Amino acid sequence: MQTGLFVTFFDPREPRDRELPPVGPLDHVVLRHGPQLIVERSGVHHGDETGVSVERWFEAELELERATGAEPGGVRRPNMRFTSRDGLFLRFVSYGDAQERHRLAELGPFSAVVVRPREIEVDGRVIATLAVADFPTWALTPNAGDEFAGAYKPDVAIRAEGAKYHPSLGPAPAANEPQPVRPAAPVVVPAARREETALAARDVELVQRLEREHSEDTLRARIFEENRQRSGANVVGEPAAWTTHYRTPVTQATSARAAARTAATEEGFSIGEALWRWRFAIIGVLLVGMVTYAAYIAIRSAAPASAQYTTVNLSQRFSGTRWDWVVNGVRRAPDSGGVRAQGVFYIVSVAATNKATEGAVLSPSEFTLIDANGVEHLASSTASGVYQGPGNPSSPHMWPSSFPVGRPVTLSLLFDVDPGLGRGNVLAIADAPTVRVRLE
Repeated sequence: MQTGLFVTFFDPREPRDRELPPVGPLDHVVLRHGPQLIVERSGVHHGDETGVSVERWFEAELELERATGAEPGGVRRPNMRFTSRDGLFLRFVSYGDAQERHRLAELGPFSAVVVRPREIEVDGRVIATLAVADFPTWALTPNAGDEFAGAYKPDVAIRAEGAKYHPSLGPAPAANEPQPVRPAAPVVVPAARREETALAARDVELVQRLEREHSEDTLRARIFEENRQRSGANVVGEPAAWTTHYRTPVTQATSARAAARTAATEEGFSIGEALWRWRFAIIGVLLVGMVTYAAYIAIRSAAPASAQYTTVNLSQRFSGTRWDWVVNGVRRAPDSGGVRAQGVFYIVSVAATNKATEGAVLSPSEFTLIDANGVEHLASSTASGVYQGPGNPSSPHMWPSSFPVGRPVTLSLLFDVDPGLGRGNVLAIADAPTVRVRLE
C-alpha cells in the first residue's frame, strides 16, 4: 500500500474477499454527523490488490463521492475502515470551531480505525459510541483512556503518520493541559435512624419490667399456696370465705398490666399467623408488581423520546450556539450555472451572522432539508461543483470564504431533490438543534 490514508467502504454482511478496494490517499479527513465525510485528495491511487475488476474500483470511487455528498443518494455500505501503512491518529473535535473549548488530546497510533453507524473501534476496542439526542455526538468510553472517559464531541478528525489535521481545527492541547472530566457524583450517607434506636430501647425496658412483674406474681402465688396448706384450706366442704383471708390481694394496676400483656400476645400471634397463611398470595402480588415494573421500564427504554422543537417562519431571526440566523426564502431551479440537477435544485437563501470568533467557517453539511414525510436531504457539498468556481464559473451561487464577526453573510443552500417534492418542508441547522424553520 502506498503511503497515506485510505478508506474502505464495506457492509458486514458481505464476505471479506468481496469487499470494495480501499481508495485514497486522503488528506484532512473529518467525519461529521449524518454521516458526512470531509476529505481532500491531491491524487488518485488504487492499491496493489490483484484480481480487482474495474467495476469494483469504480464502485469504491462512487462510495467515496456519496460519502462526501458529491454524489446524491447516500452511501450504500454504512461502515468505513481507515488504514495507513505507517499508522493512524485521531482526535475528537468540534469541526469549524477554531477556538474550541475543552479540547481533547490526540489518540494513537493505531493500525486501523473502523467507523460504524453507532460506534468507533480502533484495533478491536470500541472507544466511542453514538449518544443520540437532538444533536448526535460521540461519547468516549474508558477504552479511550481514563482521562477521556465520559467526554462528548460531535466530530472525528483522522490523519496518517506525518500528515496534518484539517486546517479549520484548533490546535491540539498542550501535554500539560488537563483533560475535561465529569465531576464525581456526591456520596450521600443516610442519617442514623434515631427513632428506631430509641424505640428499641423502650421495648427492652418494657420487656424487663414485664419479667419483673411476672416473677413477683409467681412469688405471691407460691406464698399463698404455702399459707393455704398450713391452714388446712381447700378441704372438702370448706367454706368459700375461709381462704379469702390468706389470698394475696391483686391490685387494679397489676390486673391491667396482665390484661395488656395477654392482649399484646394474642394480637402478635394473630398477625403473624395471618401473614403466614397469606404468604403465597403476598409473594404472588410482589412478583406481579416486579414484572409490571420491568415491562414499564422496557417499554420506556424501547420507545424513542419525542423531540421537542421550536418552529420559526421565513424572515424570523433566531439564535444558535455560535451563529444568528435568518432564512429569507426558497425557490426551485433546474440547474446551477453549468451543472444540471438530477431532479431539481431546491434553493434556500440563508443569512448567517458570526457571533463567536474570527475564523469560524460553515459547511453545507451542517444543513438538512426534512420533507413532509420525515425524509432527510443533505445539501450539496462545496466539492459537488454546484457553486461558483473554476469548474462552474457561470453559477450564480458562491459559497462564502469568510464570516466576519457581527456581520450577516448571505449564502445559498442547494438540495438536489425529486421534482415532485411537495410542500411542508422544514430546514434543520446543526448550530441550532432545537429549532426547525418552516420553509413553505
